[in-house]
Amino acid sequence: APEDRRAYIVRLTDRGGKLFGDIFVRHAKYVTDLLDSALSDEEIVQLSALLRKLGLSLKEKL
Repeated sequence: APEDRRAYIVRLTDRGGKLFGDIFVRHAKYVTDLLDSALSDEEIVQLSALLRKLGLSLKEKL
């Protein structure tokens, strides 16, 4: 609610949105490269399943 001062709604400008998108793409590539160099294909599959399970559990609690 607008009168609830515990949170703020912010919006990015068009330029900020583009910058965020560019940074996100680079960050995603960095994380992918890091995982590919540190984990086997099987470990990546296991990690994905565990993160999915964790995400679903958190979603239920929120």
